[in-house]
Amino acid sequence: MLEEELARCGINICRLCETHKETSGQLQIKAHIIFSENPDSSRHGVALALPLQQNNYVIGYEPVNDRIFRVKLKASPVNLNIVQVYTPTSLASDEIIAYFYTLEATTEKIPNRVL
Repeated sequence: MLEEELARCGINICRLCETHKETSGQLQIKAHIIFSENPDSSRHGVALALPLQQNNYVIGYEPVNDRIFRVKLKASPVNLNIVQVYTPTSLASDEIIAYFYTLEATTEKIPNRVL
Protein backbone atom coordinates (compact mmCIF):
# COMPACT_ATOMS: atom_id res chain seq x y z
CA MET A 1 0.00 0.00 0.00
CA LEU A 2 2.80 2.45 0.87
CA GLU A 3 4.61 1.72 -2.39
CA GLU A 4 1.48 2.42 -4.43
CA GLU A 5 0.81 5.74 -2.67
CA LEU A 6 4.41 6.91 -3.11
CA ALA A 7 4.20 6.14 -6.84
CA ARG A 8 0.73 7.68 -7.23
CA CYS A 9 1.82 10.93 -5.56
CA GLY A 10 5.25 11.03 -7.24
CA ILE A 11 7.09 11.05 -3.91
CA ASN A 12 10.74 10.00 -3.94
CA ILE A 13 11.83 10.59 -0.34
CA CYS A 14 9.18 10.06 2.32
CA ARG A 15 9.61 10.58 6.06
CA LEU A 16 7.25 8.46 8.15
CA CYS A 17 6.06 8.68 11.77
CA GLU A 18 3.96 6.39 13.94
CA THR A 19 5.22 3.35 12.04
CA HIS A 20 4.46 0.93 14.90
CA LYS A 21 7.05 -1.47 13.48
CA GLU A 22 8.53 -3.91 15.96
CA THR A 23 11.85 -4.17 14.14
CA SER A 24 14.65 -1.81 13.15
CA GLY A 25 16.95 -1.63 10.17
CA GLN A 26 16.40 -1.75 6.41
CA LEU A 27 13.48 -3.27 4.56
CA GLN A 28 13.05 -3.40 0.78
CA ILE A 29 9.52 -3.08 -0.58
CA LYS A 30 9.31 -3.17 -4.36
CA ALA A 31 11.18 -0.07 -5.64
CA HIS A 32 11.87 1.52 -2.23
CA ILE A 33 14.08 0.83 0.75
CA ILE A 34 12.77 1.72 4.19
CA PHE A 35 15.17 2.75 6.96
CA SER A 36 13.45 2.48 10.32
CA GLU A 37 14.20 2.66 14.00
CA ASN A 38 12.07 1.44 16.86
CA PRO A 39 14.24 -0.58 19.24
CA ASP A 40 11.99 -0.84 22.27
CA SER A 41 8.41 -1.48 21.24
CA SER A 42 5.82 -1.17 18.52
CA ARG A 43 4.88 2.32 19.76
CA HIS A 44 5.89 5.50 17.97
CA GLY A 45 8.61 4.69 15.44
CA VAL A 46 10.12 6.73 12.64
CA ALA A 47 11.19 5.70 9.16
CA LEU A 48 12.45 7.06 5.86
CA ALA A 49 11.55 5.63 2.45
CA LEU A 50 14.02 6.14 -0.40
CA PRO A 51 13.91 4.90 -3.99
CA LEU A 52 15.97 1.72 -4.23
CA GLN A 53 18.39 3.27 -6.73
CA GLN A 54 19.27 5.99 -4.15
CA ASN A 55 20.40 3.36 -1.65
CA ASN A 56 23.88 3.65 -3.23
CA TYR A 57 24.03 7.24 -1.96
CA VAL A 58 23.40 6.31 1.68
CA ILE A 59 26.62 6.89 3.61
CA GLY A 60 25.06 5.75 6.85
CA TYR A 61 22.28 6.16 9.32
CA GLU A 62 22.23 6.80 13.03
CA PRO A 63 19.32 5.62 15.15
CA VAL A 64 18.97 7.95 18.15
CA ASN A 65 15.81 6.62 19.79
CA ASP A 66 12.29 5.55 18.81
CA ARG A 67 11.46 9.15 17.84
CA ILE A 68 14.64 10.39 16.11
CA PHE A 69 17.11 9.12 13.57
CA ARG A 70 19.43 10.56 10.93
CA VAL A 71 20.29 9.37 7.42
CA LYS A 72 23.37 10.78 5.66
CA LEU A 73 23.33 10.85 1.84
CA LYS A 74 26.22 11.45 -0.54
CA ALA A 75 25.37 14.59 -2.54
CA SER A 76 27.11 17.37 -4.42
CA PRO A 77 28.44 19.92 -3.60
CA VAL A 78 27.94 18.79 0.03
CA ASN A 79 26.49 15.72 1.69
CA LEU A 80 22.88 15.81 2.84
CA ASN A 81 21.64 14.85 6.31
CA ILE A 82 17.97 14.02 6.81
CA VAL A 83 16.87 14.02 10.44
CA GLN A 84 13.52 12.30 10.95
CA VAL A 85 11.67 13.35 14.10
CA TYR A 86 8.39 12.31 15.66
CA THR A 87 7.53 15.22 17.95
CA PRO A 88 5.50 14.61 21.11
CA THR A 89 2.42 16.72 21.70
CA SER A 90 2.21 19.24 24.53
CA LEU A 91 0.08 16.69 26.41
CA ALA A 92 2.97 14.21 26.61
CA SER A 93 4.64 13.56 29.94
CA ASP A 94 7.62 15.67 30.98
CA GLU A 95 9.78 12.56 30.63
CA ILE A 96 8.79 12.07 26.98
CA ILE A 97 9.28 15.77 26.21
CA ALA A 98 12.74 15.76 27.83
CA TYR A 99 13.60 12.61 25.87
CA PHE A 100 12.69 14.46 22.68
CA TYR A 101 15.33 17.09 23.32
CA THR A 102 18.05 14.63 22.30
CA LEU A 103 17.28 16.20 18.92
CA GLU A 104 19.63 19.05 19.80
CA ALA A 105 22.50 16.62 20.40
CA THR A 106 21.74 14.97 17.04
CA THR A 107 21.81 18.23 15.07
CA GLU A 108 25.00 19.36 16.81
CA LYS A 109 26.79 16.33 15.30
CA ILE A 110 26.16 17.69 11.78
CA PRO A 111 29.02 19.96 10.64
CA ASN A 112 27.96 23.53 9.77
CA ARG A 113 29.19 23.18 6.19
CA VAL A 114 26.92 20.19 5.59
CA LEU A 115 23.17 20.38 4.92
